Amino acid sequence: MVLQSLRFNFEAAHGRLVEMAQATGIAADGDEHPARLLIARIEQLADSLGTPKTLSAIGLPEGQFEQIAQDVLGDPQTYWNPRPARKNEIVAWLKSAW
Repeated sequence: MVLQSLRFNFEAAHGRLVEMAQATGIAADGDEHPARLLIARIEQLADSLGTPKTLSAIGLPEGQFEQIAQDVLGDPQTYWNPRPARKNEIVAWLKSAW
């Protein structure tokens, strides 16, 4: 789910992703796509740890996406997400993560 979130927020958080890639040594100044290198490394780490990559893998039943999206929009912490999202985008994200 982290990977889906990174991809969803990619454009809005691009500068921060580049900073993280450089700060962690995943990318150096001059690398062509440091943010993508960071995401690829996180994906490799998730694979090596065997962490679940989908909502279904952690037991979320299908069919709750509309309600979850509504709950997300009502959560004040959503304010801090780098990219504002509409309900239909959250539902689409949940479906892609399921």
